[in-house]
Amino acid sequence: MTTLSRRFSGAFILLVAMPSLVVSVILSRLYLTALRKTVELHSQAIADQVAQNVRAETESTAILAAALYTTASCGDSRTATPRPRARPSASCGRVRSTRSW
Repeated sequence: MTTLSRRFSGAFILLVAMPSLVVSVILSRLYLTALRKTVELHSQAIADQVAQNVRAETESTAILAAALYTTASCGDSRTATPRPRARPSASCGRVRSTRSW
């Protein structure tokens, strides 16, 4: 024969403790799934932003390097060490004469 306190303990476990435990487990799984998804989306957004910044910096550096190279190859007087050239090239905005005198 079981005592009244054991019956109440059993009823409490079946009616309160077990459903509370099941609900807690389900909510924690949902929370972890949502957290993983959020972290994944944020990581992807940050990676895209970093890629855009790297691309922009690379393009800026390429443009700067091209400008410096063009300026140096044209023999511009603004460069620190101008290179003497026999004739200016067509890329400097001056066209060579094709006639020979």
